[in-house]
Amino acid sequence: MVAMGGTALTVEQVKAITQIPTAGEVLSSLCAFHLVENSQEISDPPYQLCADLAAVMEPGEALQPWLARATQYFTAKGTALAAPSTVDALIYLLAWTQQTKQWSKTLVLTHALDRRLSVNRRWAQWEKALLYGLNAAKQLGDSNAQAWILHQ
Repeated sequence: MVAMGGTALTVEQVKAITQIPTAGEVLSSLCAFHLVENSQEISDPPYQLCADLAAVMEPGEALQPWLARATQYFTAKGTALAAPSTVDALIYLLAWTQQTKQWSKTLVLTHALDRRLSVNRRWAQWEKALLYGLNAAKQLGDSNAQAWILHQ
């Protein structure tokens, strides 16, 4: 959860990324220690680091493998991309894939975020996502992706 910069994740997402079958129980324990918070507003509450903890934790080199696993999960699973609670996680990973020059994954994340950000009027984030996607398309020499992004 530190690797994800404090963005919210569901139990299913934590299970898939960490490959810990008892992730729900672990998250509940972390909630009891006030290290993790969850929202009871939806059926599969997203969990995230407590705000105070997220503010002092800095992702470092040791967390890179976890970001790679999370990126693999979110770019490989259509159902993960469709979940409404994933927008902030996708935005976080989009910035990371841009920084680490994972151009094809940047494009996948840009496509996943396009409609959600525009429909929800998150204009600044939409612009940033499209600029990241445009840069990735240029790096890959993908003229179709460049055209789509410029259209958007």
